[in-house]
Amino acid sequence: MRQRSSKAVTICLAGLIFAVPLIHPPKAIAQEARYTVMAAFLFNFLLFTEWPAHDSLDEGPFIIGVVGSNPFEHAAPTLEQRQAGGRSIRFVHYERIADLEPTHILFVTTAVDSLLSDIHSALDDVPVVLVGESGDFTARGGVIRFFDEATKSARTEMALRVEINRLSAEARQIRFRSQLLRLAHVVDYPMPAAEPP
Repeated sequence: MRQRSSKAVTICLAGLIFAVPLIHPPKAIAQEARYTVMAAFLFNFLLFTEWPAHDSLDEGPFIIGVVGSNPFEHAAPTLEQRQAGGRSIRFVHYERIADLEPTHILFVTTAVDSLLSDIHSALDDVPVVLVGESGDFTARGGVIRFFDEATKSARTEMALRVEINRLSAEARQIRFRSQLLRLAHVVDYPMPAAEPP
């Protein structure tokens, strides 16, 4: 009997393992599973991040924003049923950069990734954790980047990892707890110079 090959997207964070096995998945299903795993990461970021005081963020729910197309449509309702540090969680989708409001975390989709400098300008005074997945996201001032890494145990298994730009976080007075930093690939990219108006 021929054995089917499998592919799994796995993350390990704060002692918890989230695994999404994918057996010959159609592309749409694989993408949905990938962003479900990312959503689990975003939840853990809320648990292991300390934000400075800010009038729009100190009270009420934790706000996770998504700008551009929304890949978390299926995962968001599940997270919104949970709490982090006694606070509820709310996902907000922004189609345009002009619509952005203060959020604790902002996921920058690849559709608007090229406009990251405009996002910096729009949220210049907001201590937001900017999260993305393009290869140079943290080098361009992003705080956290998702990337895939092949596991040592199986060539067909990919693990979703995180890269944290410590200098970008410090520029926003954001602090990550040691539990998160130990599991991340930490880099020190200087903040890019502001573009002239």
